[in-house]
Amino acid sequence: MAEPKRIDLKNGKVRWRVMVDAGLDENGKRVQITVTRDTKTECKAERDRILAARAAGTFIAPARSRWGSGWSSGCSTSGGTSRRRPSARTGSPWSTCTTASGTSGCRS
Repeated sequence: MAEPKRIDLKNGKVRWRVMVDAGLDENGKRVQITVTRDTKTECKAERDRILAARAAGTFIAPARSRWGSGWSSGCSTSGGTSRRRPSARTGSPWSTCTTASGTSGCRS
């Protein structure tokens, strides 16, 4: 069983991170989950919760996408642009991307 590793952030804050083996996906590939928490105790508790749920057969691995459905469904690099440099005209840190149909797909 993996022990949590200490992560020192640039701002001086300390976080704890552990990789948990969550079994195999439908294609037979290994699935690992990264658990990051504020304290070592919280990190161990989450690791143990995942391992217990996996042993009981009740664990459901989270979806692979980190971004909400709005990000993954709207931002397509085929025919459009995605995450361009900051724009002085729009004032937003990232300008809106366009999809293949030319409509705005991302949140600015």
